Amino acid sequence: MAQYSKYLTASFLIASCAALPIQAHASSVTVYGSNADAHSCYKAALAERATRQNIDACSDALASADLFKRDRAAVLVNRGILHKLDDNIEGAWFDYKAALKINPKLPEALANRGNLYFLAGYFDKAMEDYDNAMAYGIKNQGPVRLNRAMALGWMGQDAQARAGFDDVIERYPKWQLAKDNYQRYKDRMAKSDGKISG
Repeated sequence: MAQYSKYLTASFLIASCAALPIQAHASSVTVYGSNADAHSCYKAALAERATRQNIDACSDALASADLFKRDRAAVLVNRGILHKLDDNIEGAWFDYKAALKINPKLPEALANRGNLYFLAGYFDKAMEDYDNAMAYGIKNQGPVRLNRAMALGWMGQDAQARAGFDDVIERYPKWQLAKDNYQRYKDRMAKSDGKISG
């Protein structure tokens, strides 16, 4: 039953990600691996190069018998990012799940799993993962803060969303992705207000 439930959850995510018309970009968060193979996988995910060769390199790293648990979890997160970029939502889901089985408090795994929930429209679950990622000390906080602001917007919490966007832009004034997403959010809200008033 647990095995069935696991696959059912992944299936729902895949279907939801395909069906939901969310244009906002949910930023991924890589995690550094100290092992040479793990580091190669990290660099591929950081550069967002989801080639078959890079995904296979991550898989080769996971096949290494001398890979420490920390590095194994890192490779799983980074391969999950590559799977997501390659539109393999199921592969990403199971990689993040495996990383969290190694370390349930791995903030990068939580943040990236939150992105899958975000893209599937499960914003409450996304927020829970984002909040836990922050609580467990994620180093690269920018993407998580941005994704939280976007999720709040989709949840209809306008004041909190705007405050979140403003906070991100104040912290990272040169981050164009944050500015673009905030502008898209404001445009969407303006169109929504126009429909209501019309």
